[in-house]
Amino acid sequence: MKFEDKRNDAVSFLKEKNYSVAIEENNIVFKDESKNTWIINFDKNDPTFIRIWYPNFFVIEDNDRNKILKLINDINYKIKIAKIIEVNSKLSVVIEAFFINDQEYKKHFKRYLSIIGAALFQFYQNNK
Repeated sequence: MKFEDKRNDAVSFLKEKNYSVAIEENNIVFKDESKNTWIINFDKNDPTFIRIWYPNFFVIEDNDRNKILKLINDINYKIKIAKIIEVNSKLSVVIEAFFINDQEYKKHFKRYLSIIGAALFQFYQNNK
């Protein structure tokens, strides 16, 4: 499936699941019923790759930086395929996966979101 077709198929899939969906700079941006923003992107050069992320959920203050980096390292070690990353002092949770065919990620989509939720839960439970 071509990149644009895959992206359009993902948009249809998300709309069927009642998400609000938009395409911004080749990213599929979608919002859940709580108005949380999520992003999916595919790689034009790697048709078997998908990235799903929950962006910018926390901003690191300079005085907490070492504590937060240790915490996210611990969470990244414990939770499969979800990784909390830091870019410009903002934290996002990312799942990156490979799939065999263009429809396979749909079978795992709910689980991917649950895993991201587990990483967020661990972060907030341990950052007190």
